[in-house]
Amino acid sequence: MRRAGLDYWKHLNLTQYENYSDWEAGAETSRCFFFTTKTQQSYFDIDYRPGDTLVFGPETRGLNKEVLNKHKENLVTIPMTGEVRSLNLSNAVAVAIYEAYRKTKQSLPY
Repeated sequence: MRRAGLDYWKHLNLTQYENYSDWEAGAETSRCFFFTTKTQQSYFDIDYRPGDTLVFGPETRGLNKEVLNKHKENLVTIPMTGEVRSLNLSNAVAVAIYEAYRKTKQSLPY
């Protein structure tokens, strides 16, 4: 992760949490969208607003069932075609962030 941030780290307001429960208890956010392959709602269909939070799970297994069940109304997917199941995590995050950016026409938070 450090390498991916290159020399941009000084421009970020980064908070790290030990686990999902700690994040959920302490994060100050408005709306959250949870990315998963286990829904039909496309991330293209969301009317993103400034302050929205995009949540992704681990690349190898995604978000756990407890999180998915708790936030069913806010699950979104990146549509795939053919036999492709999903994008790798960094690509999924990149396309999702830039779609939210495009829709809000806001500058990125760094």
